[in-house]
Amino acid sequence: MGAVLRNTGDRIAHRTRVTLKVVVSVDGLPPGPIQGPLMTREIPVLMPGQRVGVGRPLVDISAANRVVSADVEVGTTTWLPADVVRYTESSANCRALTARRTAVVFRDVNGKIVDGGLLPPDGKGNPAGSSQQAPSSPSCSPGERSTWVVPLQNIPPGTDDKRTELFSYCDLNAPPSDVNAVD
Repeated sequence: MGAVLRNTGDRIAHRTRVTLKVVVSVDGLPPGPIQGPLMTREIPVLMPGQRVGVGRPLVDISAANRVVSADVEVGTTTWLPADVVRYTESSANCRALTARRTAVVFRDVNGKIVDGGLLPPDGKGNPAGSSQQAPSSPSCSPGERSTWVVPLQNIPPGTDDKRTELFSYCDLNAPPSDVNAVD
């Protein structure tokens, strides 16, 4: 069984659960649903306007086996903004350090802080298939490069992009348990 889903919204669908609801009659027995964990799939990322196929094989369909009904149930999803914040990172490090997170502080035209976040660097969590290309080197590498972060919520209204500040959290190495690793 297969289906094609499309994100008709303007936000990113993240970890969307899809359950295939199939009722079959096997060997002439009364119809019954196919159940179990293999009937549920998770679509990692679905960009606005993007289409994705989902499916799984069913029992052999023959004269004695038939599909009585089939449907697709879209379950939970996390909706993320389609916005990205691009910035230039400059590092005077003499060697590449471990990138732990990037802090973002959103300000309005008067410089007042209106929101903030602690995000994975280099667009990690950046949806596959988006137009964002991987940076030339990872965050916290020596030198200057263009990169981006994907906010976990919409960029607040009234944010002045020129006043938005980003701070790379660089470390000598990754700690065994990172209190900043909250996805």
